Amino acid sequence: MKIMLSLVLLTAACADNSLNTASSAVSTPAVDFYQVFPPDNVIESIMINNKTCGIMFHGVHDPAADTLAFWTVGVDAINRTVPYPSKRPNFYAIFAPSNPTLNHTVPGFEAYDHYHVADAAAVDTDDDLVDAFVVNPGPNFNAATYQIAHSVKEMNAQVAAGILSAPVTTIAAGFGPIVFHGQVACGEDLEELYAGGATDDHDHH
Repeated sequence: MKIMLSLVLLTAACADNSLNTASSAVSTPAVDFYQVFPPDNVIESIMINNKTCGIMFHGVHDPAADTLAFWTVGVDAINRTVPYPSKRPNFYAIFAPSNPTLNHTVPGFEAYDHYHVADAAAVDTDDDLVDAFVVNPGPNFNAATYQIAHSVKEMNAQVAAGILSAPVTTIAAGFGPIVFHGQVACGEDLEELYAGGATDDHDHH
């Protein structure tokens, strides 16, 4: 079965780098971690170079929000006017078990549970585009023993070991070109996003 690309919806987490703790302002039966930031924004967790980081999307409940399948990713969350793929940072949806802090799950669609790994955080608010890729389990994958990749380097090592399959473009996955548009941040910059410090100029692209 081809596993579809999972786009962020109602999942957000703020965790320490050991992934032992997490916090959320709002908890619902639908997701383990879910937080909405005015005006109607969410942050999705991502592993970047052994750190738990996040990407912010805007207006997830807006009628104009971008959607794919049963995932809603917010207003102007997908930029379809730029070349894909490119040399910009990459964003990987890994369809393998993670942990409650990282796992994105939608009730009724548990087969598409996944977590995210990315190359790097955005340099500034004018550099907030990332190319999306899909990573499926490989021939040597074992759900009972799988350990998450904390970085793209670890993900690539799992690909080389056959634990994960090689990343494929969203075009190959059947979704057309997907370039996510959202501010990616780590550390103090991520704390600023959680505190509501993110700029609201998300329509500048």
